[in-house]
Amino acid sequence: MGCCGQKRSDLRRPVAAVPPRDVEPPPVKQEMQSAVSEVIVEYCGSAVALLHRAVSGRRYTFSSARRARPVAARDAAQMLRDEDFRLPRQ
Repeated sequence: MGCCGQKRSDLRRPVAAVPPRDVEPPPVKQEMQSAVSEVIVEYCGSAVALLHRAVSGRRYTFSSARRARPVAARDAAQMLRDEDFRLPRQ
């Protein structure tokens, strides 16, 4: 039976690191993919537009100085129903 001094020396020994296992992330559901992807939307109005979208919970600010912004795809579908927003011309 070892003494308490041996237990202290055991605590001081370096522990070998365990290499991480190769783990694949879980597949992303279709609903999540569309919420993650972004679309560039252009604002055509003259006043500053401050928008809060309930779909994603994100807030967007558009102005004449900052007309084009990346927007969550689901939010873009809602914004493009308004005549002040469009997809940028390429």
